[in-house]
Amino acid sequence: MIDFDLIKESLLKKDFSKISGTIYFDEVGFESLSAVFFILSLCFRYPDDAIYAKLQELLPSFDIFFEDYLNKNLSLENKVDMESEYVRLFVSNYGGVLAVPYASYYLEEEKLLMGESTVKLREMMEDDGFSIKDEIKDVPDHVYILLEFTSSLLNKILDLKRSGEDYKKTLNTLFTVLYLYLNNFVYEFTDKIISESNLDFYRDAAKALRGIFEDLDEIFIDLIDVK
Repeated sequence: MIDFDLIKESLLKKDFSKISGTIYFDEVGFESLSAVFFILSLCFRYPDDAIYAKLQELLPSFDIFFEDYLNKNLSLENKVDMESEYVRLFVSNYGGVLAVPYASYYLEEEKLLMGESTVKLREMMEDDGFSIKDEIKDVPDHVYILLEFTSSLLNKILDLKRSGEDYKKTLNTLFTVLYLYLNNFVYEFTDKIISESNLDFYRDAAKALRGIFEDLDEIFIDLIDVK
């Protein structure tokens, strides 16, 4: 078995000198993981008409994933109820936002939004060609944007590998987003949703998101090898 801790440390530090060999990965596994992060990103976007319709279209394709983490499918609920609950959980609620969806809230001292961590994240996104559409007004460290960025990075690594280009820098960015951003707040974030949400959809989406991070090391041990 590979020393995954050594690989993870090397990737996070951009120091590949301790990796004796070539990094290989399971392309089908990366494609599947990219799709999972994309569907999770949709779950934590405001469910307007377009997002709700996209979830209706895509969720049946992820029944196996959600069965693994929930022992049931993830089911949409009434759209109006979901919109109201999304606002209550993530945007505005009497007494304060119940589950703040911004990484900087958890990573910055004094819970400041748009801090140094957000600036660094924006730079990483620009370096990897990830653009946020003009109509999206959320800042880059919103959880759904981080999840979509993760999905994009997994796909970019596949594209770089298939074209024979060096993908280590993008692999470093992937691990940075997963382990230094998402992994450092996803447990507190999902705990809040699970305890506060009035809808099964958001509770279940949070449980699935939490579950994949609990398994993240094991997932990459299965997907990455060094020879």
